[in-house]
Amino acid sequence: MKKMQTEKFRWTGQISLRKLSAVLAVIYVLGLLPVFAIARYNYASADDFGMGFAAYRAFSSTGNIFAAIGQGFYMAWYDYLHWMGYFTSTVFMSVPPNVFDERLYPIGVFLLIFVLTAGTLYFFRALFVKAWKIDKYASRCLALVTLLVTVQCMPEGSARVESFFWYCSGVNYVLLYSFGLFWMGLLISAVFDQSRGKRIYDLVMACILGFAVGGGNYMTSLSCAIIAVLVIIAALRCRHKELLAPCLFLLFGFALSCLAPGNNNRAQSLQGFGAVKTILIALYYTLSYCVNEYTTWAVLLFFALAAVIAWKAADKVSFRFSYPALAVIFGYGMVSANIAPPLYAEGNIGAGRLVALFYMQYVLVAVLLEVYVVGWLRQYVTGGAGSAAGVCGAADGQDHLEEAAGATRLPAQAQGAAGGAKLSAALSGVSVFLAAALIFGSALTVKADPDFYMATCAAQDLLNGHAARYKEQNDERRKILRDASVKDAVLDEFDYKPDLLFFSDIETDPSNWQNKALARYYGKDSVVLRKTK
Repeated sequence: MKKMQTEKFRWTGQISLRKLSAVLAVIYVLGLLPVFAIARYNYASADDFGMGFAAYRAFSSTGNIFAAIGQGFYMAWYDYLHWMGYFTSTVFMSVPPNVFDERLYPIGVFLLIFVLTAGTLYFFRALFVKAWKIDKYASRCLALVTLLVTVQCMPEGSARVESFFWYCSGVNYVLLYSFGLFWMGLLISAVFDQSRGKRIYDLVMACILGFAVGGGNYMTSLSCAIIAVLVIIAALRCRHKELLAPCLFLLFGFALSCLAPGNNNRAQSLQGFGAVKTILIALYYTLSYCVNEYTTWAVLLFFALAAVIAWKAADKVSFRFSYPALAVIFGYGMVSANIAPPLYAEGNIGAGRLVALFYMQYVLVAVLLEVYVVGWLRQYVTGGAGSAAGVCGAADGQDHLEEAAGATRLPAQAQGAAGGAKLSAALSGVSVFLAAALIFGSALTVKADPDFYMATCAAQDLLNGHAARYKEQNDERRKILRDASVKDAVLDEFDYKPDLLFFSDIETDPSNWQNKALARYYGKDSVVLRKTK
């Protein structure tokens, strides 16, 4: 009996992709626990009061949630005519949770991380599992590695605050970026889903999301517009003309946003670059920021783990990866295109929300390129790629997406590995080494720099009491602001400004735009900051 038990639990030297995906999922969730814990101390600031005023007034006077949402659409129309064109973002930005109850504001953090997680998992499943027939657990592992790098390794400072903890910024950038992932996943699903009803659902949802993404922030909408044009070209050459509709919906929303009358008014207050200079600087920034600054040792190790998983995934992939150089050039161009709109409009990418989205798309594209290039390398080394079928002549009619991805179909290849797929002993050893290096490196780094990961940054301000004190002072401010007898509010400066919670504050000058927005929101004649240090 003892011998049988020993044999049963003996490690064979191979790691199951199913178990690896479970471990990565646990690590991802555990890393989010401190983030969610500190989110309880999050409070509205800046544009949450300015843009949310109309919805707050409507809800306060009527108690009707739909009246508040209606004000969000009104603000989108008003800003479209007078200030900025991205109407989808404005609807969300104009109805922050605090307009209903200030205690609901932390919901924004949960919402943004949930949608980002779901969008990444959905897109990877559509591309890797449905289209490329990669093992579903390998796809899940790659998605979780991408999410770990995206969330935990995001550059320190305002990028983290403005992407997840400041609602007005998060719904403009992270939410619309996530919608873009869903939109691309739906395009792929509309071709590869087996049920006709499911394909119709995919197309309808893709049309709705396409229009919404087209009317969102210009970094995401431009990137998706490029994808839409490429899909249209491929669809016109092949059979799936139904993909034209969701792509045209996105381009229509993008065109409406770009042609908004309000954009001219805003442009007069900004100083951007010309078109040629924008392109050159965007190409340079992709190299300078993404490679030199964002790719830390931890990011490199996670990317290495993704390469290990990609090597195994390529074992059963049903496509030939024929154009690695073209794929790398295209991916580099997509990352550069992402940062082009703020350079063209403002001449810089200093805001944390811009850095965050630039970083997020870079991580996504880097992992996708890894899968493609590693897949090509494995097929080249092992000779696993057979003769390719014609791009527009495959019997299943799914080839236009293969062409857009730079892949051609392999005849007589297996359609995916079984759920019990395992890394080889060599790959398992490499994975264990990478995990050990991450643990050792993290222990050294976090000791010296507790803000290195988002989770440790959150844990530090929870343990040292700074988050609790920040909440206490915010509560004290709310008592003053909600006191009808106080017409000129004087608010004490925060003792501590937690890295993940604090974005911006009022100033000693009552004419500052943030002071005026806060005073109007709470019905005060004036609001000023009292320095305590």
